[in-house]
Amino acid sequence: MNGREPEPVAWFLLPGETLRVDLKDPPDTGRVRWECSAGKFKRKDKGHATWEAPKEPGPCWIKSDAFPDSILVLSMIPYDSLKKGKLRGYIIGNYPDPEKGASAIAEGNALQYRHPPGFVMVTESLASLPISHRFKLGEFACPQPDTWPRYLYIKREQLIFLEELADSLGVPGFRILSGYRSPWYNQKRGRGKWSRHQYGDATDIIVDLDGDWCMDDLNGDGKVDVLDGFVITDAVERLKAKWGNIFGMGIYNWRKSGTPFVHVDTRGFDSWWNPENWSARLFPEDEERFTVTDTGPPSFTGITMKTLGFLTSIPADSAPGDSLPQPKMPPLKTGQKALVSPAKNAVFVYPDTNATDWRIILYDETGAKLWEYGPLLWASPSPENRPPSAVAFSGDGLRLALFHGKSLYIFSREGGLLWQKVILRPLHSSDASVAFSEKGDLIYLSVGEKAYCFDAENYSLVWVRRGDYRDIRLTDRGDLACLSRAGTLDLLDPLSGRKRGEFDWYGLGYRGHDCGEIEALSGGKVALRFTPKDPANALGPFYLLLEPCGK
Repeated sequence: MNGREPEPVAWFLLPGETLRVDLKDPPDTGRVRWECSAGKFKRKDKGHATWEAPKEPGPCWIKSDAFPDSILVLSMIPYDSLKKGKLRGYIIGNYPDPEKGASAIAEGNALQYRHPPGFVMVTESLASLPISHRFKLGEFACPQPDTWPRYLYIKREQLIFLEELADSLGVPGFRILSGYRSPWYNQKRGRGKWSRHQYGDATDIIVDLDGDWCMDDLNGDGKVDVLDGFVITDAVERLKAKWGNIFGMGIYNWRKSGTPFVHVDTRGFDSWWNPENWSARLFPEDEERFTVTDTGPPSFTGITMKTLGFLTSIPADSAPGDSLPQPKMPPLKTGQKALVSPAKNAVFVYPDTNATDWRIILYDETGAKLWEYGPLLWASPSPENRPPSAVAFSGDGLRLALFHGKSLYIFSREGGLLWQKVILRPLHSSDASVAFSEKGDLIYLSVGEKAYCFDAENYSLVWVRRGDYRDIRLTDRGDLACLSRAGTLDLLDPLSGRKRGEFDWYGLGYRGHDCGEIEALSGGKVALRFTPKDPANALGPFYLLLEPCGK
């Protein structure tokens, strides 16, 4: 191996391997003095020196009076010293054979999935040893039960890349969540059989300037979410111009803090995953491409709304599922609200404006906790935190939609977070409404003067419609009822987003009332809720009952 002086990144060599150190500007006359703390020089002159790593594992320093800093080399223990999955009593486990029963990725890149050449010994005192400008040896150690010494493997190229990535971001607080993980530990924790963490070239990272073990608000939008992870991945993308397509990358949500982190590795070939995260950003140009108009068939089909009368409340038997037994309600803390699924098989607990606990929790019908997520953090603690703007269950209670900040989150009843879609255009208002299609395969969102339809299976946008809608509901006759701040109730085709009909509620003349909610009732009927702007108004809240007429 060849080195240049002075290099701040450590070298990792097996016993007997050599490192040639070349001087940038060797002196024209006189001798150059070379020294080493362990190992031996095979050749020394005024222009370069060749050094051989010792048999004993540990750190070695190479010095010369021609440069001020030392070169750090860590002598490794050869892989062949691993016996029955243990190295000097420390459990490493067994590396899978890439030639036998490998995954498609590993089989096609067998060289990159060969076991490490050796392992670095990490004693408790060596854990704080700097191995580059920013990083210490112990930061990459496997988090196995507290025992010393530990053993790890890390590729020097990964260290160099991490330093360049941190430089390109231009921010301090670069934190390593996970570096090397042994096959034994990976299997015990249910991680992937072919995880790159086993091969010394993978790191899970966040930027955490304040030391709270949460991702910081890197993009400055006042919120900590998946977009902050994209600040890191976009920086990796820019480094491809120098490094090439050698990176594996994914964005995850860290259960410990509820904030995102980024996995990045230098595996030698391009591999990006988490499609639900990589497609999480909804760009303005995507919205324009999927914006619908009412020209051409099947455009306005002439559905009209018949006024049936006024109600002071919604009949209890008007909503589907009311005959089902009620689930057991969990205890609520101050500042928490609960939403029961239409199928009565789940109860969702989420924060209100007075919350001190910003987690969201889902319980089953017996009151047992299914999962929790969060906290739903903004960049600063309360009172900057805000509750979700809109929450809705699918009809079968198996999916949950939540809009918070600028993000639409989709959760499954059993598994928690499925995906997140972030709207990148400016939103003048965070008031939102969400609804599911009858089958639960489509999600409707109204926010920021537009209505959206998303495919819940493929994480993709189906259509966008301009309209300052404040509430959105799907009726049981198949109309998507959208309440507009402009004074109309629009009935849309839920598949195409085109208008089927409309009702002018503003023309009714109730100027002292605000129409802000829709209730979808049985038989395709719709109730609009009017609330007095002045609490002293003698005509209090009421519902206007409407029935669609026509196809």
